[in-house]
Amino acid sequence: MTNCNKLINLTITNCKLLKSLTLGASQTELKNVAIASDVFETFYCSDNKSLTSVVITSSNLTDVTITKCAKLTSVTISGTNLQNLNLSECLNLKTLNITGNINSLETLNLSNTSISTI
Repeated sequence: MTNCNKLINLTITNCKLLKSLTLGASQTELKNVAIASDVFETFYCSDNKSLTSVVITSSNLTDVTITKCAKLTSVTISGTNLQNLNLSECLNLKTLNITGNINSLETLNLSNTSISTI
């Protein structure tokens, strides 16, 4: 998603062709991301200076990487196939809610966050 630097809220619901989404520093105003789609698999976001909240619901979600997002405070994930979760360097991240079966989780990185309990 390039040239979307004024986007504040991003909501994606039941988009049957979207399996992956990458966001970065170019979305300078983006504060909230909400994705609900059973085919969605991978979310990547790094160096976003305004993002505060991410909510993802997908039974096929396998990989979530959100790094260096200084204002991020809350992440909610609902899924059953999550394998990799990297939320490192999100210094203000205090809330992580994961629902569903996480027996598939292989990698969890919460380094340099403010999360004290899961």
